[in-house]
Amino acid sequence: MGKWGMRLFGAGTAWLAICAAVLVYANRDVPLPSTAERAAALERGVQWMLAHRQSVTAQTNPGLWWMVRAAAQRRGDVRLADLVTASRDLGFPPERRQDVWIRMWQPDAPITVPPQHGVELADYQKGFVSALSCGETKRKWGHAAGWRHSNQCRPWLSGLVGLNRWCATHQLMGLRLLQEQHCPASMQPPHQLAAELQRDIERLMWLDPTMKDASLQRVLMLAWTRGPEAIPPSGCGASSTASKPMVVGKATRRSWIGQPGCNPCGGAMPWPACCPLRP
Repeated sequence: MGKWGMRLFGAGTAWLAICAAVLVYANRDVPLPSTAERAAALERGVQWMLAHRQSVTAQTNPGLWWMVRAAAQRRGDVRLADLVTASRDLGFPPERRQDVWIRMWQPDAPITVPPQHGVELADYQKGFVSALSCGETKRKWGHAAGWRHSNQCRPWLSGLVGLNRWCATHQLMGLRLLQEQHCPASMQPPHQLAAELQRDIERLMWLDPTMKDASLQRVLMLAWTRGPEAIPPSGCGASSTASKPMVVGKATRRSWIGQPGCNPCGGAMPWPACCPLRP
């Protein structure tokens, strides 16, 4: 091996060693946040949203409002519930009040599914609306096939790059919506599908320690579908000082982690009702 070959080999070895060190450090054990830290983090998030009410309620991301609604219900927080209602009323005027997406804000809202959908939807959005309508959109619009029967995110390593970073969490969210809407048993997914997606998320959390939207979704969905005890210790150490957008997601996630006595309801997919949010 020549001089340049030795240099390349040395540089490659050093790069791999650095990557390994980063992964080991990022996946180290960290102490669980205290009850006071969790309460303070969540309260900062709520206060930020209240201080920016106009811009917050103008946000139209259904998934984010679904999470805010869940936090409001689990804490009994009328301030968050009021924000959810304000956002719903702003985003769904009378002529849109029966749009299928309104069920992300109000799960029991009556809906009307038109013969065709005028907007092209991403695959995960097709799964969401199919779940929100208990399959009516699939029957009328003819899409979302396969998402509730098999893992659409394999090979799981593809979840480290591009849009696939959100694939497993989005599919798991769709399965969660099926249960929230109490869709018929014939629409419910096989238990092993949820378990596969959860395992994929755990692997991705270990290999991708960056604290970005996809990472927050992974922690959230593991806590939401398996209980907070499923979160690896390295997922518990998010900053409790943030007060920017997405802090409700962070604060809510921190409040799910380490809940005493929060045991799954049974089966492969225990859901939030099993783990009431505490301050």
